[in-house]
Amino acid sequence: MAEPTPSVMVVIPARYGSSRFPGKPLAMLGQKPMIQHVYEQAAACPLVTEVLVATDDERIKQAVEGFNGRAVMMAGDFRTGTDRVAGVARMFGGDYFVNLQGDEIPLQPDLLADLISPFIKSGIGMGTLKRTIDSTEDVHNP
Repeated sequence: MAEPTPSVMVVIPARYGSSRFPGKPLAMLGQKPMIQHVYEQAAACPLVTEVLVATDDERIKQAVEGFNGRAVMMAGDFRTGTDRVAGVARMFGGDYFVNLQGDEIPLQPDLLADLISPFIKSGIGMGTLKRTIDSTEDVHNP
């Protein structure tokens, strides 16, 4: 008997208030707001069973619902996007939760599969992607 397919929810934490770029999730890239590009690429990954935007701003929630996406308002003091994702996990339950930044548009949906598949197979409870920084310029770039 085959193993049941685990649920994988991509949670996109999206705040309106930002010291460097207020309203960035709603910035238009072509004909769509940035948050829609991120959402659609995540939803196109075959291993993703659900995508949810976790926001603290009604404008972002309305924009997401405007393109038939799913969003939830997160009330409370969440210091980071990771805190918001943990809040979603407590609210909804599920097998796996992927924290995808609201300004991180995957170039190909399969890139998410390249993250999700080995993670599920590993049996590890939590992980993060990393890459080697190989230039001094990158190390000192804030």
